[in-house]
Amino acid sequence: DAFHNLGFSSLPKSGSGTRILIYHGIDLDGSTEFNTRFISKAYFEKQIAYFSSHFNLVSLNDVFAGRLDNTKLNIAITFDDGYLNNLKYALPILEKYNAPATFFITGVRDFGMDVLWPDVVDMATALCNEPIAVEGKVFKKNFRGELACSESTLKKVAKKESWEFKLNMMEQLNAAVSFRDDSKLFDYWQQMSTEQIRELAASPIVTVASHGYYHNNLGEIGFNDAVQELQKSKQFLESITQTEITALAYPDGSYSRELVDAAEQTGYSQQLAVEYLFPQDKKDSRVLERFGVNPFISWNNQLHCLVKNSYW
Repeated sequence: DAFHNLGFSSLPKSGSGTRILIYHGIDLDGSTEFNTRFISKAYFEKQIAYFSSHFNLVSLNDVFAGRLDNTKLNIAITFDDGYLNNLKYALPILEKYNAPATFFITGVRDFGMDVLWPDVVDMATALCNEPIAVEGKVFKKNFRGELACSESTLKKVAKKESWEFKLNMMEQLNAAVSFRDDSKLFDYWQQMSTEQIRELAASPIVTVASHGYYHNNLGEIGFNDAVQELQKSKQFLESITQTEITALAYPDGSYSRELVDAAEQTGYSQQLAVEYLFPQDKKDSRVLERFGVNPFISWNNQLHCLVKNSYW
């Protein structure tokens, strides 16, 4: 039995309910050196195999339509960020177990970029031990290993800044550290090309959806700019997939109540948070929370937290 092979003596009482899981990247060895949200290909297959045997795997459309099993825990798989490793490693496993999945992808390929700005920060953080100057501020490793100045970490500063700031930041970080020429690092930053997004979308178990245009924190930039991102992302993905894009996952879980209304008007009938940010959200059927997979705990603990729907 797969359950006993994983070291359990008894199956946790799963009851019913629904969990929308968030994955990001898959690599071959489960390294968290460059991105702390990656898990290995083998561990991912172990999870999907277990879910397939013990729970009810459903699509995001099923969740929003209420097509669920009331006797089992319903699991919906989602991936954020549009990494090429999703196509290379995750899709064959999902197809093997006929596990539906939604992939939330940004619009950075629309303007010629092949990497997200947070991944440039992560690669620079992992590979550079020297102080780096960005927009007149000097960032150096703090005791947690993050690039930081006196006021905050570089990533937190960038989240609140404009896209122009992020472009300048990426230019300065790229000049300070080289990661593009090392093929062993490709899995940790490469985005799918438009042709690869099209290939992913062609799978019958896949739904392609929006993760913003620039991967900006939409609740922390100007409202009009955020709405424009939602519109541009939708147009870009629809032009590639020739399918209506109706689902949106807010980058970094950042949104506002005003934005929820604007997103619905833009055509996003399914909106995903990481966790609810406002009291009204719990009664708003347009927005659902998700459950992030934790690479730092054992599978035993991960499963119990998943069933409990809490890490606390």
